[in-house]
Amino acid sequence: MAANQQGSGLTAAHLFTLITGCCLFVTLEFLIVGLLPLLVPSYNRSLEELGMLVSTFALSASLAGPVITFYLSRWSTSRALALCLAVAGFSTMLTAVSSSFEVAIGCRMIQGTVLTAYISIASSYAAFHAASGQQGRAVGQINLGVVVSLVVIIPLGLSLSPWLGWQNILLLLAVLCFVLVPITRHAIPIRHRVTMHTTISDALLKPHFILHLLLSLLVFTSMFVSYSYISPWLLQLAGITTNRIGVALFIFALAGLAGNEFASRLVEKKPLQTTVYITLLLGLVLLLLSQYAAPSAPAFLLFVFWGVAHMAAFVACQVRVTAAAPDAPALAAALNISVCNLGIALGSFVGAKIIANYGLAALGPGSAATGLIALLLSAILACVQYQSSRATSL
Repeated sequence: MAANQQGSGLTAAHLFTLITGCCLFVTLEFLIVGLLPLLVPSYNRSLEELGMLVSTFALSASLAGPVITFYLSRWSTSRALALCLAVAGFSTMLTAVSSSFEVAIGCRMIQGTVLTAYISIASSYAAFHAASGQQGRAVGQINLGVVVSLVVIIPLGLSLSPWLGWQNILLLLAVLCFVLVPITRHAIPIRHRVTMHTTISDALLKPHFILHLLLSLLVFTSMFVSYSYISPWLLQLAGITTNRIGVALFIFALAGLAGNEFASRLVEKKPLQTTVYITLLLGLVLLLLSQYAAPSAPAFLLFVFWGVAHMAAFVACQVRVTAAAPDAPALAAALNISVCNLGIALGSFVGAKIIANYGLAALGPGSAATGLIALLLSAILACVQYQSSRATSL
């Protein structure tokens, strides 16, 4: 079977290239979360102001990302992915060499825009080549890039940043982006192209699809109310020293390996139920974790389960939304990444307001409250899907 035929399977070269690219983009997005305490003296800004580096990235990914994805779908997959990597490399390099907070904000916006395009096109490419019934598993494989980033790259970067400087860490990431450009051009078939079989308006007119997007928005808002400020939380509430934040995030992300495996195996058969399980776990864990003000065995166990739920949500939401629009997987993936990043921005904003008014300890209840709204929407979505299935069978 030809390499670029549907269901032909993903080669090792495909997987390495796509997983590495996904890893780099996720590192660019979330490394900044761990670096926030170090950026306070560099930019002479408050923690709440530096939260804009998280929210502006997410907003650009949500608002401009789908438009760029739709445009790049006309290009070959190889060329589109390589362009995203090159743009990410240049903007990361500019962030590292400039001391301006405004320049950093602009570069974060550019990075967010191409992140949506890269991950949605890569996920669609993986699903296209997956064997029948294995699309969720294929997306889960690409999601290993998220796991590798959170398990290895981000903790390593945070551990080295006090000695090397955060600017040099960003320069290294920029170099890696540039190195992956020719690798991508060589590994991904030039003739393959992600096609969108429908327009944006067609997808948005489907009620159940809109509800799936809203559910992703609420789930990610719930996640990032707390996760956006995990480093300050570890420093001030958990009693972790700056030098050990990388180790703590390594443990968090290592637990996420189990979450990724759990979600990728279950979501193909039970997409909505999987999201409900994850949201329940996340809300309960963060609510209980807020009751601990010092390191302890129960707090450590809850921290581990936080990592499990956090990582599981990525693949669960991506596969669930993509499955809701099987005729337009690239568009569905782009829109899901868009609303998820909007959820990240909203979660970061809400988290900043909670910190300003109630302190870091209130982040857990804030996440749980948002998760409860997501669960209510899940119930509505289940009813809509049930009525739709009944109408189809009649």
